[in-house]
Amino acid sequence: MIGVKEAVKTALDYVQELYGPTFSDFLLEEAEPTEDGLYWLITVGFSRSVRQKTSIAEMLAPKEERLYKIVKVDATSGEPISVKIREV
Repeated sequence: MIGVKEAVKTALDYVQELYGPTFSDFLLEEAEPTEDGLYWLITVGFSRSVRQKTSIAEMLAPKEERLYKIVKVDATSGEPISVKIREV
């Protein structure tokens, strides 16, 4: 069985590997075991810059967007099983 620290490290590494350099500011948001204790559910938050039109001369202004993913980690093997969008 793996502990919460190892599950969090696995989830953070996995999300960074999947989403790469386009995103930044990867942080742990939540960590909890499933009721049956077979998995860890780790919520990872991260940012990306998006450009949006502004009313002033229709210029593109950068804006930070925060995204959240829930990584399901097997509590026995420590392997990531799935990644889902967490609705805010």
